[in-house]
Amino acid sequence: MKTISRIIVFGDSIAYGKWDPSGGWVQRLREFVDVTYNLPTAQDIVQVHNVSIPGETSLYLKTRFESELLPRLLGRNNEIKSSAIILAIGLNDICHKNARHERQLTQSEQQENFLTLISVARKYTDNIFVLGFTPIDQEKTWKSFPLFENQFLSEDVAIYEKKLADFLLSQSVVCVPVYNLLDASTFTDGIHPNGEGHDVIFEQVKSALINSNCI
Repeated sequence: MKTISRIIVFGDSIAYGKWDPSGGWVQRLREFVDVTYNLPTAQDIVQVHNVSIPGETSLYLKTRFESELLPRLLGRNNEIKSSAIILAIGLNDICHKNARHERQLTQSEQQENFLTLISVARKYTDNIFVLGFTPIDQEKTWKSFPLFENQFLSEDVAIYEKKLADFLLSQSVVCVPVYNLLDASTFTDGIHPNGEGHDVIFEQVKSALINSNCI
């Protein structure tokens, strides 16, 4: 049963839909919501807003989060509409800068940023979801981005993904797991999922929203 009027996604290039001609998993979610709930006879439609920016980190999202969230929550009479907020960020926090010697953010810094984002989100809703990290294909990334100064290490992603899941559990926030559901065949360049990969992420997010009685 639908209980919300807004789904707002804050993410990085994966949530943005980079390299997927069909627009990524958020576009799939929007299309599902449209055909399921936004019928001509619907009295209150569900709006899906994708506020994702390629390259986004948890640190930079903090600077824009509330200012971009609040306008999308408002109804015609400036009332706060019921919502679900999805955070699909964190992978860029892990990349090594300057020839792989230093991560963008430590685990503690990343968790502190997520804590801030969650605290702000809870001012407006209890329906908060965090998309778990997608794996990477390290061999592909180094071939796809040979001149890119920031690089990812597979072992880092695995470690941070587990730590983030444990942290979210301690905060009673739903973590939507995808790490073990994707493999090398579901990526274009080693970082960004292809259409098949986005299908998997969409199904996981949809299930999480349904299981939480949001849609």
